[in-house]
Amino acid sequence: MSSCPNLPGYGYINDKIWIQRDGTEYGIANELVNAGIPKAQIVLGFQPADVRKYTEFAVI
Repeated sequence: MSSCPNLPGYGYINDKIWIQRDGTEYGIANELVNAGIPKAQIVLGFQPADVRKYTEFAVI
């Protein structure tokens, strides 16, 4: 996983943005969506794999 500069806990795997941790109140995933990134490109890596399918975000 290549890391995003100045954003520990975030990176890219297989052309998707993986969020490994999120300590923000609003949620970095929501900020990315508001910036125009499709939910299908964002993986909530801090969620267990079997739970991700119940989110609106990418599974893998």
